[in-house]
Amino acid sequence: MFQTSSQPLKNTSKTEYHVILNTKEIEGDFTTLSQDKKLASRFNDRDYLNKLMTSVWDSGFSDLKPGQEVKWTVKLNELVYFRHDDKPVTHESLIAKTISLRLDRFAVFPAHGRSNVYVKLTSNSIKIVRKHTEKKN
Repeated sequence: MFQTSSQPLKNTSKTEYHVILNTKEIEGDFTTLSQDKKLASRFNDRDYLNKLMTSVWDSGFSDLKPGQEVKWTVKLNELVYFRHDDKPVTHESLIAKTISLRLDRFAVFPAHGRSNVYVKLTSNSIKIVRKHTEKKN
């Protein structure tokens, strides 16, 4: 079984941020770039894509404390290509591609009395990991 695991989104500042962010599910889309940096494909988590087409929902509020990380994990077999939701994403289709995640629902609220928000959040690249499953006899 393969799964994709994005590196944590981390608050690298000394300030606590009040944010709109779903910390349990990925609310965004993945894109891949080929080695020549051309857009190769776009794909989503199947459940998120279904929600986009059928629902209205509240992503919820979170407080990101200094140093706090948010990490999302999704199984590769739960990812489908955008506009081709019957076509699953495979490990082979991701070989030699650069993968990025764009969050659709993310907002930072300014501290009381401030009009500008200076945000120091970082995220590393997404990695594909293989989980070995052993069959029990």
